[in-house]
Amino acid sequence: MIPYLESCVRFDRTRRLYGSEYTHGDIPLFDTALKGLESGYRFCFRSLPVDLAQYHVLCKTYDFLRVDVLGGQTIDRIFVDLRACKTDYALDHKRYRAINGDKALSRDAAFRLVFLILKANFKDEGRDSAKVYNAVLFVVSHPGTFKPRIRAVLYGFE
Repeated sequence: MIPYLESCVRFDRTRRLYGSEYTHGDIPLFDTALKGLESGYRFCFRSLPVDLAQYHVLCKTYDFLRVDVLGGQTIDRIFVDLRACKTDYALDHKRYRAINGDKALSRDAAFRLVFLILKANFKDEGRDSAKVYNAVLFVVSHPGTFKPRIRAVLYGFE
């Protein structure tokens, strides 16, 4: 469960015991944030237009809800997940067999990359900026895996 919402539910239960009602104001892009949590962050790209301001709002919503989008991942781990879409080959009875990559993992990693860029959580600015550039270039140059909307959002960072 979302940590912020869990605390709201607990608060609401205690308020009901005393006969008062709790109402919460609107949370911007909450439906998109919830869809990203339930189905994978790649669905956020489908729900939002190619407008960086919307992605800033979505990142603030995730921060407000105290959702750990990155899960402690660094740019290195995100880049490994981006490359998970690549087809691999395994030797099987003297023939190579193609093993398809995980496109869903790669598309989720693309959203985590956008989140990392917008939050600018970098340990070593010089080294990490080169890694971010390479990750963005990877996404932009793989149209078979990353849909036009994902590439358009990240193209702005290139």
